Amino acid sequence: ATIFVTLLLLSGDIESNPGPLSGDHFLLGSINIRSIRLKAALIHDIINDHNLDIIALQETWVTSNTPPAIKQDIAPPGFEVHHVIRPIVAGGPVRGGGLALIYREDFKVRDVNLHFEPTTFEFQSLLITSTTPSILLVNIYQPHSPPTAAFFEELSTLLSNIAVESSASLLICGDLNCHGDDDRWVSGGLEDVLIGCDLQQLVHEPTREAHLLDILATSDGELVRSVRVVDSAEVSDHRLI
Repeated sequence: ATIFVTLLLLSGDIESNPGPLSGDHFLLGSINIRSIRLKAALIHDIINDHNLDIIALQETWVTSNTPPAIKQDIAPPGFEVHHVIRPIVAGGPVRGGGLALIYREDFKVRDVNLHFEPTTFEFQSLLITSTTPSILLVNIYQPHSPPTAAFFEELSTLLSNIAVESSASLLICGDLNCHGDDDRWVSGGLEDVLIGCDLQQLVHEPTREAHLLDILATSDGELVRSVRVVDSAEVSDHRLI
């Protein structure tokens, strides 16, 4: 069977990944989208071009008064979307913020309440039970560069709570704005938090200009098969992980 599949792929007439992966494997994307407005078609193209099963978005700029059509249109046919909206403050909406996860409609995904409300960053937590083991995906946006000391404290608290409350494998993605002095590494503060929580950061190249701002980290060294960083200038000034 392995030889047969290999010959089909080498024939050149069949895409190597024409649809959702079978079994316990799927393709995940993550990107700071810098507003979803007028970008639905571009987001659909990213999902289609890279055969993504799930994509996590940061900085959707979605608020409670964003029209439902705009919020839903970013999910192409056969996909669903979960939003965490940016709250409207006194004086009107604040530019930036907002999170979303778009996933194939046959995936089993549900929101998870981690009973924590940070003040320095936004996060979205969803449990994916379509795989074995289940995966707790946490999508994060931290807006300040450099981040405050309070951010590292709150992030450490969140990750520690997750370790206590969830038995699922943990996958962290998002724009944390914690670049290091080298474009292949995050800041020492973030590295210390991740190592302290037994998490491995898997991105080691710039994700915006010459900085590594967007991460992918996991508690399970066998969970992620490979990581690529892809140019996405047509949709954002951040690259797609």
